[in-house]
Amino acid sequence: MVEKSEAKLCQSIGPWQVLFYGLGSMLGAGVYVLLGRAAGLLGNAVWLAFLVAMVAALLTGLSYASVGSRLHGALSSADRSMHTAPLLAGGIISAGLLMHWLIRPRPKVAAVRESPRG
Repeated sequence: MVEKSEAKLCQSIGPWQVLFYGLGSMLGAGVYVLLGRAAGLLGNAVWLAFLVAMVAALLTGLSYASVGSRLHGALSSADRSMHTAPLLAGGIISAGLLMHWLIRPRPKVAAVRESPRG
C-alpha cells in the first residue's frame, strides 16, 4: 500500500505581486477600451491624440520633478503651489485643486449590451 503524503502548496507570490498583477490587469484592459473609443472617434489620426497626451504627460512630469527638487518633503500639490507661486496665484491654484477633487467626474460603469440577434 502506498503511503499518502501530505502535499503542501508553497506560496510563490506575495501581496505586492498580487497587487501589481491586479493593477496591471485593470490598466491594461482600460488601455484597450480607450484605444477602441479613440479609434472610433479619430480614425487614422488616433496616433496624434496619443502623441499630444504623451507630450502633456512629459511636461507635467518634468514640472513636478523641477518643483520637487526645490521643495523637499512630502507636500501636497496645494502646498507646493503655495510655496512656488505668489500668494494670490498660489491661493487660486489651491482653490482650483480643491474644486477639481470635489467636482471631478466619477468613473461610470458601462453595462455590457448584447447585440440583437436577428
